[in-house]
Amino acid sequence: MQSTIEIDGDEARASSRVMAWHWFHREDGDEHSQTDLLAIGGYQDRLRRTPDGWRIYERRGVKFGTGVGIGNVPEQMKPVFDGMGGRLSQWP
Repeated sequence: MQSTIEIDGDEARASSRVMAWHWFHREDGDEHSQTDLLAIGGYQDRLRRTPDGWRIYERRGVKFGTGVGIGNVPEQMKPVFDGMGGRLSQWP
């Protein structure tokens, strides 16, 4: 993960880029031969300093790429990918 943080007093903005590899159960039993799905995206967060430390109070997920290996995005994960679609113009 790579993050950029801008602090302004007791508030901050953070942009984080993420690469996540996913392996899914395969009927042929060869579950670790290659990546089933590679998701490349990130988060844009707004944070506030509280008495308990910094806390995220707003988070936007941003998916700006997907690499598919041997399979496809499973049905149960499609809403997650659909909800994080697009790339925001202020993304670094």
